[in-house]
Amino acid sequence: LVLSKNEYYIRNKMKAFPKIKEIDFISNLRGELDLTNNKDAICEGETPYVLLRGRHIGYYELRGNTDPEYVDEDFVCGLQKEKYIRKDRLVCQQIVNMAKKRRMSFALVSKNNVLGNSCNFISIDSNEYGVNYYYLLGILNSDLMDWYFKLTSSNNHINNYEIDNLPIPINYEKKDDLTRLVKEYIAAPKESILSGINELVYDAGQNTFFWS
Repeated sequence: LVLSKNEYYIRNKMKAFPKIKEIDFISNLRGELDLTNNKDAICEGETPYVLLRGRHIGYYELRGNTDPEYVDEDFVCGLQKEKYIRKDRLVCQQIVNMAKKRRMSFALVSKNNVLGNSCNFISIDSNEYGVNYYYLLGILNSDLMDWYFKLTSSNNHINNYEIDNLPIPINYEKKDDLTRLVKEYIAAPKESILSGINELVYDAGQNTFFWS
């Protein structure tokens, strides 16, 4: 990597945090419905389960799903990943062009949405660190994390193994402040709020609290 002295410093600071794959209360997986092999499970009629494709996932929000598709209930019941469908999740696109200014864009998705395999998702279990979906959403959608991801990304895919290697400051002391700002931004997106989120994430990235 050809980085400035300051960029090396920031990257090394971030690498001190535990990676997603090392955090046992975070699951990072691919969407559960194969859009080719499971296409017969996609229904015209309404069911309790809405299908989300990669194109529906935007930056902090869902988009372009004005004519929803549904998934057969029989497909969901007994599915290996069924427990994740019953929970809220963070979702991102699995394919994003390398030339795009922002590569990683996560949104919070409520339970009973079925994800196509054009999506990746993150599920969080209860934990002693107080890491919640809003906090992690702010971290993953930050300019700092997008920069870190692009340092080693070499194609148009956002692979699960790449997400696995993202560092998360789980012991950041201003976790509640970041959570509050993310909720505010989702309710009423403003650049001033987004700037506040990015400032806190940068602060978290420079304050090394080792995982213990």
